[in-house]
Amino acid sequence: MAAARGGRCRALLPLCLGQGGAGVYDRTASCAGGDPRAFLVAAFLLAVGRTEEAKQSVTFRENTTPKARFTSYLRPVFLYVLREPKAAYDNLTLQSPFFFDIVSRFEYVCGDEIVPFDDWPVEILMALLCLALDQVKAGMRYAQAFNGLVVTTRWAVGNVYKDAREAALSFLARLETETRWQSPVSLALAYMAVERTEEAVAKLKEACEIGNPLMVWLHLWPVFDSLRDHKGFRTLIRRMKLPKAGLAARIPSA
Repeated sequence: MAAARGGRCRALLPLCLGQGGAGVYDRTASCAGGDPRAFLVAAFLLAVGRTEEAKQSVTFRENTTPKARFTSYLRPVFLYVLREPKAAYDNLTLQSPFFFDIVSRFEYVCGDEIVPFDDWPVEILMALLCLALDQVKAGMRYAQAFNGLVVTTRWAVGNVYKDAREAALSFLARLETETRWQSPVSLALAYMAVERTEEAVAKLKEACEIGNPLMVWLHLWPVFDSLRDHKGFRTLIRRMKLPKAGLAARIPSA
């Protein structure tokens, strides 16, 4: 099973390394068994600007395999990437088994209560959504799932909470001396937060080179907007050799 998952992730590697085109789609679809329900197919379609087809793929999976792991979280991910964070947040909170208990007590308000989830990728998405919706306090709770977001959220509240930015820098310093492997995407987020832009872009380049599947949406992720005018970041996007439709999908355009 692990080998199969690794093969599927590697299906997106050519796009990350700048070998875009129809052939990448063919290989991705092949690795997904030609199944339009597969997340990889929908992810690739969105990356190359075939947004409506990507949405159809997500809807198809929701209708045919509603109980499969992460099926219910695909739509919120796509909504976030498509710059609809409030819709994504509303959709995602409904997936928590604890949501209805919170609502029944009239205690749930965006940013005031944390909605628990069982999967750390979903917590990462919630942290990103909270940041996009200026609910940084709530985002700090979810950020524990990804070290780079811990730095990001602490830095973001630095104007409100005393010593928050010092704590962010201290946490980043520990990450830099950590002997265990650290995700280059996580470190990129941390460096971006503390305005060490060159190092952030270098880590994203590393993520592209190792074929991190998150990089297939490098040109789309809202969290990287502050890097879009950086020459090195633009170079990474050009290396992806996206088709014109994919380039047009960049928001904001660069």
